[in-house]
Amino acid sequence: MKPYTYLIRHKPTNRVYYGVRAANRVNPKQDLWHHYFTSSAKVQQLIEDTGRDSFEVEIRRVFETKEQAVSWETRVLRRCRVLHDDRWINQNVAGYIVPTEESRKKISEYHKGRAKS
Repeated sequence: MKPYTYLIRHKPTNRVYYGVRAANRVNPKQDLWHHYFTSSAKVQQLIEDTGRDSFEVEIRRVFETKEQAVSWETRVLRRCRVLHDDRWINQNVAGYIVPTEESRKKISEYHKGRAKS
């Protein structure tokens, strides 16, 4: 089936997530929020906490190739500056992950006492 991008909004918090799906085996309308609920751990936690009905879900654009879809998602996420706006649930753009305070501490602990090259 065709890859697509989507936008979901968590109604209680008004936070949003923009994503891409390219591994679907059914059409986007049958896939999103029926079989696929994003790869985001934060979205999964919100679903657990408040249920699937607490989201508005929208397929934004359908593409011919995975590359087109991924490229478009990256452009949208960069243009919206999702890594610098707390309204966005997204944690990375094209693989760049924003480190949390907890992850910074883990990295620091890992490197303590190790020789530096």
